[in-house]
Amino acid sequence: PDAFPGSVGKIKDIKRVPSADGLTIQITPENGDIVEIQLNKHNEIVGYTNPNVTEIGDGFLINNTSLASVVLPNVKRIGENFLYRNKILSNIDIHNVTEIGDLFLPHNISLTSLDLPNVTHIGGEFMCFCNALISLNIHNATEIGNYFLSNNTTLTDIDIPNDVRVGYFFLESNSTLKNILNESDKELS
Repeated sequence: PDAFPGSVGKIKDIKRVPSADGLTIQITPENGDIVEIQLNKHNEIVGYTNPNVTEIGDGFLINNTSLASVVLPNVKRIGENFLYRNKILSNIDIHNVTEIGDLFLPHNISLTSLDLPNVTHIGGEFMCFCNALISLNIHNATEIGNYFLSNNTTLTDIDIPNDVRVGYFFLESNSTLKNILNESDKELS
């Protein structure tokens, strides 16, 4: 099942705001700020902004292939299979997330950098086969699952702590990594 409906909550009001590119749906929940869903001219979801959600369940927009932007500034936990079939996401704001489940954005080919300064737990198969990601900040991670960034052919920079526990096949088949930054490196700078 898709966790998307549960991320909106109880609805107080809905407005449709047409644009040249499609339509923006503004949802006012009973408690919280406006949630926006951007649709293109084919009625596909291309943008999602929700400042209220703190947890995303398993299977969030699992079948979406058109979403290009996600803004979830207050999310703390993301379940498994987040945007599983989406390859074109190029903008994501989840900077307060602390826990990410298995199969986060596998096969993405558009996201070039990702800043996750508060994440501590990352599940298995995190962004495996992602061939656009160049830099990643996970400097507070304490545990990383199996197949982390496996088969990534573009990653050059990663900010990762010294004492992180990693699973099997960590950075497997990554031939482009140039800089692994960690706390001891920063102290030397």
